Amino acid sequence: MTTRPILALLAAAVLSTSCGGNPTDASGDSLASEVFLFQFPTRNIESVRLTGLNGNISVVAVAAQPTVLVTGMKHVRSSSEKDAQEHLADIEIDLTQTGSDAILSTLIPADAQGRQYSVDFTLQVAEDFPVRVTNTNGNIDVLGHRAGLMVTNANGNITFEAVEGDVTAVNTNGTIQGDILLHRGGTLNLQTTNGGITVSIPDTSSATLSATSTNGNVSLSGFDLSSVTSSSSSAVGMLGAGDGTITLTTINGDITLSSF
Repeated sequence: MTTRPILALLAAAVLSTSCGGNPTDASGDSLASEVFLFQFPTRNIESVRLTGLNGNISVVAVAAQPTVLVTGMKHVRSSSEKDAQEHLADIEIDLTQTGSDAILSTLIPADAQGRQYSVDFTLQVAEDFPVRVTNTNGNIDVLGHRAGLMVTNANGNITFEAVEGDVTAVNTNGTIQGDILLHRGGTLNLQTTNGGITVSIPDTSSATLSATSTNGNVSLSGFDLSSVTSSSSSAVGMLGAGDGTITLTTINGDITLSSF
């Protein structure tokens, strides 16, 4: 498998605009910010993978878009405005291609020397273009996506709005919530360790269901389940003909599954 830079494929030049630095807390720390924007075509790739570190990530799906549009904001918090501004250049957004995947990564210094680095992303893609998002500290929001979707977070919430198709989401410290339309024979797999799961699916969904909380309650509403085995902390059964698979799991938190 080869890895090569694909910056040469950019359909638009990188736009970078400084937004200045301002004291933001009682300690007198300053925050410097910089906007970035670029895009690349999808004709030679089959999916996009974005890895963030500190900051929020939004995925916005639109109809029939032949490019991936990446916009966002770099931030550096430091003891002085001058230092924060000078070290905005430390943050790099790396774009490479591995096989048929476009890989977007956030690069920051291993030794921050007391500075705090963060990057907020908005990724605009075609609604049927597969996306994989990984974050460490920050929320992940997905709007309108309708293809293979994989989301992993460590610290922050995961939210889905008007999402369709196969979805896998794994969180460590944070909630998972939203509305998802599972296609026939599809897979919905939502897991978190410290946080609740609140999700809505169509009342016509067809899937086997397993919902389990180790230290919390499981609540279902608006469904006609068959072959049910349930307790206050778990529910196993079948929706409709059981064509797909729905797995909801948390350790510390409640699970609420409702219909729309």
